Amino acid sequence: MFSKFVNFGIPSLYKNRKIGDLIMSVFEKVQEIIVEELGKEASEITLETSFESLDADSLDIFQIINEIEDEYDIAIETEDGLNTVGDLVKFVDAKIAE
Repeated sequence: MFSKFVNFGIPSLYKNRKIGDLIMSVFEKVQEIIVEELGKEASEITLETSFESLDADSLDIFQIINEIEDEYDIAIETEDGLNTVGDLVKFVDAKIAE
């Protein structure tokens, strides 16, 4: 089910976890951040949800990205191509794997 989101290495920290679990844990954290930043219900946020459908403007997306960068100690240089929550989760997973 999650294989379409995964085509990168898994950090040693996650070697004993299933790939689907890794993606779901990142998704759950991203979802939590979006709920907090946008005041949405968790049920409104799926991997397929677009930021546009959440009425997120560029400042909202900037704040979400900053929270994710702080949470995972990663840098997200661009929001290009990050149209859905799933795009963001895939990007964060790839950054974690580096």
